[in-house]
Amino acid sequence: MDQITRRGAILGTAAAAATATVSTEALADQDNMHDAVRYLQQAIASLQRASSGKGGHRAKALDLAQRALQETREGIVFARRK
Repeated sequence: MDQITRRGAILGTAAAAATATVSTEALADQDNMHDAVRYLQQAIASLQRASSGKGGHRAKALDLAQRALQETREGIVFARRK
């Protein structure tokens, strides 16, 4: 194998390994994001079942949890594009 071909093969192998590492890391992060979606859904359900009379704090927490859920879902979609 001449020097140029061997150098190209080494660079190609290194690039493939780097891509595989990034993809694996992205998938691991997605597991955490999917966990967050489940936890936020549970929190929203609990807040919806909670009684009112919390001085508007329950309603605000519900709104924030719903917004956090939306942002988390958008983050998952964004990461899939990479």
